[in-house]
Amino acid sequence: MTQSPTGPQNLIHMANDIAHFFATNGDRRAAVLAISNHLKSFWTPSMRRKLIREMQTGRSDEPLEDLPREALRFLREDPRHETSQLPEGSARGAVTSAAANELI
Repeated sequence: MTQSPTGPQNLIHMANDIAHFFATNGDRRAAVLAISNHLKSFWTPSMRRKLIREMQTGRSDEPLEDLPREALRFLREDPRHETSQLPEGSARGAVTSAAANELI
Protein backbone atom coordinates (compact mmCIF):
# COMPACT_ATOMS: atom_id res chain seq x y z
CA MET A 1 0.00 0.00 0.00
CA THR A 2 1.42 3.41 -0.93
CA GLN A 3 1.40 6.19 1.56
CA SER A 4 -0.65 9.33 0.93
CA PRO A 5 1.48 12.39 0.05
CA THR A 6 -0.39 14.30 2.76
CA GLY A 7 -0.50 11.43 5.26
CA PRO A 8 0.92 12.19 8.70
CA GLN A 9 4.05 10.07 8.30
CA ASN A 10 4.93 11.68 4.97
CA LEU A 11 4.30 15.18 6.38
CA ILE A 12 6.65 14.47 9.28
CA HIS A 13 9.31 13.22 6.89
CA MET A 14 8.96 16.32 4.69
CA ALA A 15 9.01 18.70 7.68
CA ASN A 16 12.18 17.04 8.98
CA ASP A 17 13.80 17.32 5.53
CA ILE A 18 12.88 21.01 5.35
CA ALA A 19 14.41 21.50 8.81
CA HIS A 20 17.64 19.78 7.74
CA PHE A 21 17.91 22.17 4.80
CA PHE A 22 17.39 25.34 6.86
CA ALA A 23 19.53 24.12 9.78
CA THR A 24 22.62 24.30 7.60
CA ASN A 25 22.85 28.08 8.05
CA GLY A 26 23.87 27.57 11.69
CA ASP A 27 21.46 30.11 13.21
CA ARG A 28 18.68 28.30 15.11
CA ARG A 29 16.32 31.29 15.27
CA ALA A 30 16.72 31.97 11.56
CA ALA A 31 16.13 28.28 10.81
CA VAL A 32 12.91 28.18 12.85
CA LEU A 33 11.60 31.30 11.16
CA ALA A 34 12.56 29.99 7.72
CA ILE A 35 10.80 26.68 8.40
CA SER A 36 7.73 28.59 9.62
CA ASN A 37 7.79 30.72 6.49
CA HIS A 38 8.11 27.66 4.26
CA LEU A 39 5.26 25.79 5.96
CA LYS A 40 2.97 28.81 5.83
CA SER A 41 3.91 29.72 2.25
CA PHE A 42 3.87 26.30 0.60
CA TRP A 43 1.79 23.96 2.74
CA THR A 44 -1.99 24.05 2.87
CA PRO A 45 -3.67 24.83 6.19
CA SER A 46 -4.93 21.24 6.35
CA MET A 47 -1.38 19.90 5.98
CA ARG A 48 -0.20 22.14 8.83
CA ARG A 49 -3.16 21.08 11.00
CA LYS A 50 -2.41 17.39 10.37
CA LEU A 51 1.21 17.90 11.32
CA ILE A 52 0.27 19.80 14.49
CA ARG A 53 -2.19 17.03 15.44
CA GLU A 54 0.50 14.43 14.84
CA MET A 55 2.99 16.45 16.88
CA GLN A 56 0.53 16.52 19.79
CA THR A 57 -0.29 12.81 19.71
CA GLY A 58 3.21 11.53 18.90
CA ARG A 59 1.97 8.28 17.37
CA SER A 60 4.14 8.26 14.23
CA ASP A 61 7.02 5.92 13.52
CA GLU A 62 9.31 8.81 12.59
CA PRO A 63 9.51 11.52 15.27
CA LEU A 64 9.09 15.16 14.39
CA GLU A 65 12.41 16.84 15.14
CA ASP A 66 12.91 19.90 17.35
CA LEU A 67 13.22 22.60 14.65
CA PRO A 68 9.95 21.81 12.88
CA ARG A 69 8.27 21.46 16.30
CA GLU A 70 9.41 24.97 17.20
CA ALA A 71 8.28 26.28 13.81
CA LEU A 72 4.81 24.75 14.28
CA ARG A 73 4.53 26.13 17.82
CA PHE A 74 5.46 29.54 16.44
CA LEU A 75 2.75 29.33 13.75
CA ARG A 76 0.19 28.05 16.24
CA GLU A 77 0.95 30.88 18.68
CA ASP A 78 1.12 33.57 15.97
CA PRO A 79 -1.36 32.51 13.25
CA ARG A 80 -1.31 36.02 11.73
CA HIS A 81 2.44 35.80 11.13
CA GLU A 82 3.19 37.27 7.70
CA THR A 83 5.74 35.30 5.75
CA SER A 84 8.63 36.88 3.94
CA GLN A 85 9.74 34.10 1.66
CA LEU A 86 12.48 34.84 -0.84
CA PRO A 87 12.58 32.86 -4.10
CA GLU A 88 15.61 30.84 -3.00
CA GLY A 89 13.77 29.77 0.14
CA SER A 90 15.59 31.77 2.81
CA ALA A 91 13.72 33.96 5.24
CA ARG A 92 14.14 37.70 4.72
CA GLY A 93 15.00 39.41 7.99
CA ALA A 94 15.12 36.15 9.89
CA VAL A 95 18.01 37.14 12.12
CA THR A 96 16.72 40.60 13.03
CA SER A 97 13.01 39.81 13.18
CA ALA A 98 11.38 40.59 16.52
CA ALA A 99 9.27 37.48 16.02
CA ALA A 100 12.38 35.32 15.69
CA ASN A 101 13.79 36.77 18.91
CA GLU A 102 10.69 35.55 20.73
CA LEU A 103 11.13 31.97 19.55
CA ILE A 104 13.91 30.83 21.83
